[in-house]
Amino acid sequence: MLDRSKLLWLIKLCVAATIIIVVARQVDSAKLVDRFASAHVWPFAAATVATTIAIFANAQRWNSLTAHLQLPIGLRVASTGYFEAMFFNQILPTGLGGDAVRGMRAYDAGLSVGLATLSVLLDRAFGLLSTALLILLAAGVGHTPIIATPIFSVLTIVSAIIVAGAVAGIIIGALVNPESCSKWIRPFAWAAKGFSTSSRSIPTVSSVIAMLIIANALSVCAISLCAASVGIQISWWNSMLLTQAIALSAIVPFSIGGWGVREGTSMLLLAPLGVSSTDATAISIIFGFVLTLNALMGAAVWAFSGYQ
Repeated sequence: MLDRSKLLWLIKLCVAATIIIVVARQVDSAKLVDRFASAHVWPFAAATVATTIAIFANAQRWNSLTAHLQLPIGLRVASTGYFEAMFFNQILPTGLGGDAVRGMRAYDAGLSVGLATLSVLLDRAFGLLSTALLILLAAGVGHTPIIATPIFSVLTIVSAIIVAGAVAGIIIGALVNPESCSKWIRPFAWAAKGFSTSSRSIPTVSSVIAMLIIANALSVCAISLCAASVGIQISWWNSMLLTQAIALSAIVPFSIGGWGVREGTSMLLLAPLGVSSTDATAISIIFGFVLTLNALMGAAVWAFSGYQ
């Protein structure tokens, strides 16, 4: 008889497979093969480099947050953790996840279990918040048919909920004393307090914002380059929307390394721009290959970077 964890994994695998099958039925396989056969290598290579640099920017963001917690882990350790997380998130069909691996690296660098976990949660929260804010900004500014798609409307609602939750977290964290809370509430109170104090620290939030700008700009460039590699031109603004939509869709738990969900999101968002399902899938798969290459770097980092 399957235990609960194996049953959940089986359900996740079945749903992920269903999503991939549904997406695949919308694609002209012969045309897709032609797209890959005629793809240009240099834009793909440039996209890979851009994504790699973005990972270092994200690692520095995490390092800044650990510094706020009074024990910076250093860019080297943060980068190691981030590349390892790419490997676990993109390659392995596991419930462990990259966040847990990063937490282990932070703990190995000297943080307590609580602070290591908090640092990863804060880093994840700021990344998710930036995505939500950019989607809301895009929804307000408009100027692209992507805004009118049903899936973007859903992502806008989710983004509004995320921003509202962040504001509530800042307020609650400023008012609540975690030590006075019950043991069941205390971890959440500490998380809210950590998010609140880091959000109100000018040096910390300045560093976080700077790294978010760099990482997001590089990710947008990577998406544009992936499109260019198969001869499709997408404006910087539309590439930004696609990048943020893919990032937000990635929180859906029913996928393996984002495969299927990423392609489906690309199809729905690029259709109003006149990009066919096959071409949208080609762009998404190439971007998936870019992520996979960085994940393979993470595998090498994990293999050769022992724990203390």
